[in-house]
Amino acid sequence: MQVEHAPHTALVIDDDEVIREMIVKVLARENLVYQAGDGVAALSLLQRVGSVDVIVSDVMMPRLDGF
Repeated sequence: MQVEHAPHTALVIDDDEVIREMIVKVLARENLVYQAGDGVAALSLLQRVGSVDVIVSDVMMPRLDGF
C-alpha cells in the first residue's frame, strides 16, 4: 500500500523570468512551488500562504534583494 503525503513547498524568487521558470519547472515535479519576481512580492506572498519548506532566491534583485 502506497501512502500519499503532501508535497513539500518551495518559493522561488528571481527577477529573471526565464531563470525563475526553469527552477520552478524542476522543483514542481515533486513539490508545490510558489514564485515571485522580487523580495517585495515574495514577502507579500508569504503573508498569504504562511510558510514554505525551502526558499531559492536570487541575491541581486530590484526593490528588495535576496539578502
